Formats: sequence, C-alpha cells, structure tokens
Amino acid sequence: MGYPVIKGTTMEDYDDNGPMCTAVLRRDLPALIHAMNQTRIFDYEVFLLSIPWVEGLRLMLSVGSDLPFKSQIALLKTAILWKELEAVRAFLEAGFMVTQSVWNNTCYHLEKIGEDESGELFSAMIHNVNAARNLRDMSLAEQDARVGHVCGEFFPYESWRLCKIAAQCAWDGGYCDIDSPSFENPDHGTPIWKRALEAYRSETNESYDLGLDILKWLYEHGARLNWTHPKYLTTPAHLIGRGIASSIWSENQSTHEPDLEAFLRSVLLSEFPDSCTCTCSEAGCHILTCAVTTSMEWGRFPRSNRLFQQHLVEQMVELVDSERHDYPWLVPAMLRCLTFEELGLTHTCCVHMPWSLYELSSYSPPTSEDIKSIRYSESKDIALLETLLDGFTKSWGTYSGTLRQFIDDIWTSTINKELTKAKEAKEESLHALGELGVVLEEQAGHEEQLDPDSDDEGRILNSRSVIELLAFRA
Repeated sequence: MGYPVIKGTTMEDYDDNGPMCTAVLRRDLPALIHAMNQTRIFDYEVFLLSIPWVEGLRLMLSVGSDLPFKSQIALLKTAILWKELEAVRAFLEAGFMVTQSVWNNTCYHLEKIGEDESGELFSAMIHNVNAARNLRDMSLAEQDARVGHVCGEFFPYESWRLCKIAAQCAWDGGYCDIDSPSFENPDHGTPIWKRALEAYRSETNESYDLGLDILKWLYEHGARLNWTHPKYLTTPAHLIGRGIASSIWSENQSTHEPDLEAFLRSVLLSEFPDSCTCTCSEAGCHILTCAVTTSMEWGRFPRSNRLFQQHLVEQMVELVDSERHDYPWLVPAMLRCLTFEELGLTHTCCVHMPWSLYELSSYSPPTSEDIKSIRYSESKDIALLETLLDGFTKSWGTYSGTLRQFIDDIWTSTINKELTKAKEAKEESLHALGELGVVLEEQAGHEEQLDPDSDDEGRILNSRSVIELLAFRA
C-alpha cells in the first residue's frame, strides 16, 4: 500500500499476531467477522493496519474499542498524516479524542483539501471536543484523564497553520476567545500576532494571500490589530506591514484579491503606532513605514531583485500621495523614514525581528542601554536628521506638487548637499590626522556595497540609499 507501517512487510511478518491481523492484511471481511467472534480485544496494530481498509475498520469500531486514549490519538494522527479521510471520519464518529496536537496536525496536513470535505472534518473534531467537555457520567479520575487533559488545553486558534475553514468551524462550535495570548508560549503573542509574524511562509512557496485570508478573518471576528506585544513592542498590523515587503520581494508580486487588497490598504493607513523606540519615527513606528524599512534593511541585493525593492518603495510613496489629504500624518512619517534611511542611521525597532517563531526564541529586542549607546554614538547624525526634517516640513507646507515630485525636486538635492558636506568634513579631518602622522584603517560601512550582479565592474550601490534606489535602472 505504500504506507510506512505496511511498506516492506510480508504476510509472514504478522503470522504471530493471529487471524484478525491476517484478515485485515488480506482485506478478507468474512475472515475478520469470524476472528471478531472469537475475541473482543482488538490490538492497536490491528486498527493501524486497517486504516487504509475503511470497511474493516468501521466494522471493528462498531463493536467498541478498549484502546487507551493515547492510542486513539496516535491512530487519528496517523490517518491524518496518510490523508485517509474516510478513516479519520470513522475514528471521529467512534468518539476518538481530539487534542490540541490532533487539531494542529489536521490544520497542517489537510488545509489544502476541498472546503466541503475539510469543513466536515473540522466540524466533527470540534463536536468531539465539545462532547468530551459535556461528559458527566465519568468518575473524577477518568474525567481528569480524559476530559481535563483535552478540554483544559484546547485552543483552536493556536495552530500556526490555521486556515479560515478550521477557524470558522471552531467559531461556530462556540470557541470565541480569539484574542488571548498563547497558552503554549506567551512570547508568541495573540493568534493574530503569531499568524502575522509567519503570514508569508517562503519555505512552502505559499502565496501571501493565504496568510492574509486568515488574518482578515481573525480581525473580522474581534482580534485586535493594534495589540502591542509586551516584549517585542510591536503589533500584528506592523508585522503585516513587514509581510507586504516580503511578499513583493519573494514572490515578485504586489497584487492581491480585491477584498484582501482593501484589507491591506486599511491596515497600511492605520495611524496607531507600536511601542518601538527608534528615531525612524517620533513616537513608535507606523505600519506603512515598516514596509519601507523592512525592504531597505535587507542589505545587499542582486541586481535583478533590486527592481522589486524599488517597486515597493514607489508603491508606498504613491499610496501616501493618494491618501495624504485624508491622512495628514502620512507625509511627515514617510519623510522621516526616507531621511533616516538615507543617513544610514541604526534602527532600534521591530525591523530586526526574525520571520519565524522558531527564530524568535533566540531574539532579544534592544535594551534601553543599547538604545542609549546607539543614540550617543549617532548623536550628530540624529541632530542632522531633526534639522533636515524641520526644513522639509516647512518646504512641504508651501509645496503644491506630489510627494514624489517633492522627493525629486527638494528632498534629494537637500540630502545630497548635506551628505557632500559631511563627506568633505570627514576628508578634512582625515587629512589633518594624516599630517600629524596618524594613519586610520578605513572600514567599509554598510553604505558602500558592491552589487554582485552588476554589469558594470566596480559599480557601487548603497543598499539603504533611497536616492540611488529610486534612480536605479536594470
């Protein structure tokens, strides 16, 4: 049959297990009935071998089972892994227990089967959990072992592969606690925070739309996009902003289904900041600028992919232009973000967060001492940032064009003048030191990196230069 337990075996391998096992392997229903008349004790192995043979499996289940609950759970997981849906149905109809791990396995292995079929299975699982919760005719010891273990730790929205169908079945079954932090690990945040962190799963080449679909569903059913993680200080909405950058970068796409496009737009235009402490923003990062800074922070890019980085930044600028009259905070936030990047200042916000829960366990956000040290070492550049922004704010107040025109007409030339002055001042300092006999070993910073795919030998690309990025051509 090709199943792990059966593959590579022969009839002789099971001769010692008696006539019931032989009947199952031979798919011999009369022989199975005869064997069942001789005993009412069915071994785990017999049920395991019968998973691909639903007719025999249902017959054995119809007379009951004394299998321990751990064995029931193992059989359910095996049927799910093998995608033997009829066997899964049979086990559920027989009242097999559904634990958190069974639910998670189902979300992982069966999320791409047909909606009607998967909806039926998820509903049956919720029914079994609810039935276990309502059992009242057990002894306290049995209830602790069977009901308490299962029902006390069942949170359907915890699954990292949660799909909309599974979520809807859980909701219809009465599970409405959709916005509490993870019971498994508080660092994982709420279900929507956890899903937003891993919404784009590049290892499976999965469309970002699939991740957005469940995020939108969770939001529509009461999950907060502005819930701030107490340790990582950012919100699900800001993680969605990072995910937008990832989806455009990794999939070379920037379009989504119309309802998801509208959802994304509303998220990007949300004004609430997170609780990050970083000079890239005045009082917490904005969601829209998170998409920009995520893209700009990726460092060295192949020449062909740099166009997608450029496309994302241009898209965000266009969005600001189209909405700036209704959302006056957009232009100041974008100008601060772009100027911060052009000056090459150090982020102390969520932009450095990893992309998976697994990596999150080894990540610690910058401490107050880290931030203080960085700000001290970059104090002159931070002062320049604030001076430039004061000037840009005044210039923008009297400017009649678009933000993109402002960037081309005023912002770029002003930045270039300041960078030229800074470069000349540095060269003068080095020259003065040289005259004193001091020789400094130059260290290449992040601002000058070779483009590995460049057609022009020696061409320098500044990985965080907005000016170079917007002027870049393949």
